[in-house]
Parts: sequence; structure tokens; C-alpha cells
Amino acid sequence: MRPGVRIALIISVLMMALLLYGCRSETAVKPVMSQKHDELTPSLREIIQESIRKLYQKNPLQFVIEANRGKESSIFYVGSVEDGKLQMTGRYQDENLNIQKVEDIVLSYGETEKVIDDQEAGLISPLDHLQLVAKNAGNASYTRPPVFIDHVKYDHAVIPLSPEVVEQNIQYFLGPQFSDKITLKQVLRQIQIEYHLAIHPVTNQLKQLQLHIQIKHEDQTREQNVYFRFLDG
Repeated sequence: MRPGVRIALIISVLMMALLLYGCRSETAVKPVMSQKHDELTPSLREIIQESIRKLYQKNPLQFVIEANRGKESSIFYVGSVEDGKLQMTGRYQDENLNIQKVEDIVLSYGETEKVIDDQEAGLISPLDHLQLVAKNAGNASYTRPPVFIDHVKYDHAVIPLSPEVVEQNIQYFLGPQFSDKITLKQVLRQIQIEYHLAIHPVTNQLKQLQLHIQIKHEDQTREQNVYFRFLDG
């Protein structure tokens, strides 16, 4: 297989794994980054980790997942995690989509039902993403503009994932059978992944987690955003 084809294949797999079944790309407006202040980082890290700890304690934890806002290819899921059981319902390409996870992951799409493994599912639950955010909270910094949700103003923090973290996730999704390190390094140079967090300035509640992926390949730039919004109650 030619190197260019291999790179395109790996990019496709990564998009499928991270974005829950291959959403189309969208153009996103990048926020203006503020200068990172080292004295804020420990406090912000603690805020993020504490807010995630509180989300883990919620039972049930209710959320919505949205991708491709304002487009015909938009995807919208409603889900919850209760007593360790993940339940998600939504629509994709005019078909009902249901996902359940206790020990096995069961995917129902239209009239088709199948059991998929962790590698096929990727980071399917918001809790999976929150775990990754908590591990990398030390790299967080405040940025602007602020985030407005339902007319409420939230502080805006961003966590860029290092190439090493991205590489670990690519290897997880591709499995041990993939050993072409040269091609993998080429892919890593083309991908930037970061999380954007909307944090309430008074309660420090994490209201929304945004996954932003930017891929540069063959003089083209693709951007994708997936939003995880955590519901009150």
C-alpha cells in the first residue's frame, strides 16, 4: 500500500474512532488564545479535576452529544450513565441509533443489532473523554472568548493534547497489528487535538466539553467539533 494511502486510511480510522461513526467535517472559528500564566495553571488544574470528580459522582449523569451543528449531517445523542450502565439514543442518516454499555457494548442501528468491542467503539462515553481531560489538566490554560450557553457566561479553558497522547490513542484504535512507525509519525504531524471546557465562574461546574480536531492533509485542512453538554439534575 502506498504511503499516501496508508496515511489517509489512518486519518479515517482516527476520525471514526474519536467522532462516533465518522461525522462529516465542519469549519470552526478558532478562539483567540490568551497568554498562558503559570501561576493560574495549578488552580485551573484543580478546578477541572474537582469538576470532573463531581460529574463522576452524579447518578445518573445525563448529557447530550452534538456534532456538525447547523448542517444536514448533524448528529444529536441524548444519553445517561446510571449505576455504571451507559445508554445513548439518537439518529444518524435517518435511522435510529441506540448504544448500551454494561460489560459489552451493544449497538442498534435501524434493524441491525451487534456487539462491538472497545476498540471498535473508541471513546464512546463522555466519561472516557473526561478521564483523558483529567489526566491532561495540567496543560490547561484560560482563553477567550468566553462561552455562552443558554445566555449564561462561562469561563473558557483549553487543553491541547500532546503528540505523545495522540499517538497513544491512535495505537489503541489501530491495534497492535499496526507497526508502521514512520507512517504514524507522519500522521501525528498533521493532527491537532484539543479540548475546550466551559466552566461556571462561580460554582466551577463543568457545563460543556468540546472536542476539537484539526487535520491538515494534502494542502487541505479539515476541522471537526463534537460537543458534550452535561445536564442539570
